[in-house]
Amino acid sequence: MNYLGYLCGIPVAYNNDKFEEIKDILLYNDVATEDSEYLKDALIYGRAFEICFVDSDGKQRFKTFDPRGTIPVYDDTLEQELQAVIRFWVEDDLDLAGSQKYYCEVYDKYFVRRYLSNSGWSSFQLIEETPHFHSQVPVSVFNLN
Repeated sequence: MNYLGYLCGIPVAYNNDKFEEIKDILLYNDVATEDSEYLKDALIYGRAFEICFVDSDGKQRFKTFDPRGTIPVYDDTLEQELQAVIRFWVEDDLDLAGSQKYYCEVYDKYFVRRYLSNSGWSSFQLIEETPHFHSQVPVSVFNLN
C-alpha cells in the first residue's frame, strides 16, 4: 500500500483521455509506488533520481536510483545543463564467497557505460557500453533545496 501519499497529501493523479499509451506505461511501471519512492528519496536526501529505459520486453520503464550512490555532473554554464549521471554500487560476488564486486555506471547523452572497479574505487575497467535512444541523459534529477 502506498502510505507516502497519505503522509504528503493527495498522490499525483494522471488523467487524460487523449493519451492511452502513456496511461499504459504508467500502469506498467506502478507509477504510484515509483512516485512515492521518488518523493521519499527527495524528502530524506534532498535529491532524487529516476532512470528512463527500455526493458527486455521492449517496454518503456522508469525506476528510482539510490541517491546515496548517484552523482549528477553538470556543465559550467549558467544553465547548468546535466551532462552525465554516475551511479555506483557494491554486489556480493557469487563466484567467490565473502568477496564483493564494485560497479560504476555512467549515463550520458548517448551511452550507458558500465565499469568494474577495485574496492578503493581508484581504477575502472570498462565492461559494457550500450547506446540509448534518448539523445539526452536518461536520468531525471529532482532537487528539493
